Amino acid sequence: MKKKEKKQNDWTELLLGHGLIWDMAFAELDKLVQDFHDGENTEKLLDQLRKDMREIQRVTDQLIEELLVGPIKKILSIDRRNITEREYLLAHAAGFQLPTAQSIGIAPVSDYEVYLNCVYEDDKAVCLMDPNETPQVETVDKQTGNIRIRIRLARSPEETRLAHYTPEQREFFAKYRPDVLARAQQDKPGRSEPECPPTKGGNATSGKPDNERKSTK
Repeated sequence: MKKKEKKQNDWTELLLGHGLIWDMAFAELDKLVQDFHDGENTEKLLDQLRKDMREIQRVTDQLIEELLVGPIKKILSIDRRNITEREYLLAHAAGFQLPTAQSIGIAPVSDYEVYLNCVYEDDKAVCLMDPNETPQVETVDKQTGNIRIRIRLARSPEETRLAHYTPEQREFFAKYRPDVLARAQQDKPGRSEPECPPTKGGNATSGKPDNERKSTK
């Protein structure tokens, strides 16, 4: 594991593990209350300590929501186009996989600019588009005949329509990845819209939470 990735994972685990730390601290406080009943001052001190620790926990929970949970929730919602650069960097630092300049093979462009141009919106949904994705989501197991469904967080360019690209997106991809525009569906009257891949659970074709279903062939 790369040093940067390890640092990100350690940071995330530290934040997520704060609840266990506070549970242990409160358990110790309760033990102190039971073991020491030698005066009113001790009880007052312990009461104040409890209040202080509860306030620390409240602030910690607020930081967890702001620095970790909030940005990820926003990326997984229809509000993903309005994510700020700070929120994007926080989600990326927490290990959330998002399109980057390196991942789609362009430079010099910021990862945040890449993300904004990879947010695709049509009449039905707002979702991510990844130039590295393909429309293929099903593979058949030759031994069992089962169809395996690949869960995705983004559409491929082939599952997007050029008519729904913003002028900024057209200019961006024309400059850095013209193949994306060529792969997008061209304007054809009466053409149906493809569905966005699910953001969590389910799959892109059957809508079931399982990642495997029996072939009907």
